[in-house]
Amino acid sequence: MDVYLLVLLAIAVVGLAVTAGLSFVPAVQVWALERAGRRIGIGVPADLDPAFRRRMGRRIRASALGALAGLALGLLLASTVPGWGLPYSHRPILLAYYGVIAFGAVGSAVGVIVVSLASAPRPGDDAARVARLTVTSVGDYIAPILRRLALAASVCAVVTVGLAIALGGTSRVHLIVPGIVLVALAIAGQIAFAVAARRIVAQGRPTRDTDEMVWDDALRWLALRDILSGPLQALCFGAFYGVLGTLNGPGALALITAFASLVLVAVFNIATRNNTDWFLLRLWPGARRRTDDEEAARLAAADPATAPWPDPSASHR
Repeated sequence: MDVYLLVLLAIAVVGLAVTAGLSFVPAVQVWALERAGRRIGIGVPADLDPAFRRRMGRRIRASALGALAGLALGLLLASTVPGWGLPYSHRPILLAYYGVIAFGAVGSAVGVIVVSLASAPRPGDDAARVARLTVTSVGDYIAPILRRLALAASVCAVVTVGLAIALGGTSRVHLIVPGIVLVALAIAGQIAFAVAARRIVAQGRPTRDTDEMVWDDALRWLALRDILSGPLQALCFGAFYGVLGTLNGPGALALITAFASLVLVAVFNIATRNNTDWFLLRLWPGARRRTDDEEAARLAAADPATAPWPDPSASHR
């Protein structure tokens, strides 16, 4: 890869490293909670247990560190696997950079899986706890249409690589290998989601009130979204690497399936952005952000000793 691509990767590495460092800062953790709350349509209560902002910080940190590990692995492969960075006339193109970034996206998802499964529930104390009477499932957090889109995109990418292997011939195997690696990585990510998602949803976490239970659901949704989304980005680049292996040959069908995979991933990304409140509609129908007056009245009625955050006036906005 040339200097231009290395500079782009260096910028990405610095940004991820800074993000990982800032995730330790309480103000950044609160900002991340408030940003997520605005997207979902819920407020951050002033007396929300600080454990929730720490969970947010751990998720951000794990995602960034996982992405760094993925970039390192992707860069290693791009530098050693024949054809990864030399698709046309032995000259590096931007596709090599995207291939490395795809590894970073998968690494980010792996980081979120690890921190979500390793994060033990808080031990109980003498405070009153609330619990949900119904059993939740992955479908309560991730809309079924999103999983179907992910599956369809995966099938199209696998078909593309299969056609590349069948039609590309041995003369272009150096172009097909990166496609096989990326698609296999994405499929492994889908399998990891299917296994980890059930365990994440089944985790029991004691909460003091319904506000905390809503935010517990919100953090689960964020984790599941990240785990499902990351590997899909590798599908697109894997499929088009496969198409490169069929150029100047009978590869029209491979081009169609690769384009279908790209479209399906794009639709998935759009649907994800438009379904940020899916879990809220499923598990908390009718929930909404409290107004300033309602939040002030709630805080006034609560025991001041239970409000650990020093600036309650801003944290629920």
